[in-house]
Amino acid sequence: TIRIKDVLKSCQCLSTEFPTRNLAPGEIDKITVTFDTKDQAKDVPSTHFKNFAIKLDGEEAPMETH
Repeated sequence: TIRIKDVLKSCQCLSTEFPTRNLAPGEIDKITVTFDTKDQAKDVPSTHFKNFAIKLDGEEAPMETH
């Protein structure tokens, strides 16, 4: 089994929701990442790149995602 300990965000403009219970081998669940555009610079191109990493309970390094 695994448990998601945290989802680390590259920006305060991201919010996350993730399961906090243990997940059995082969079990599927979801992580929701929401990008809030409020207070984002208006002169920035419409493409934004934000990163987040998944930290599993008992693991040293988070799993990087983009």
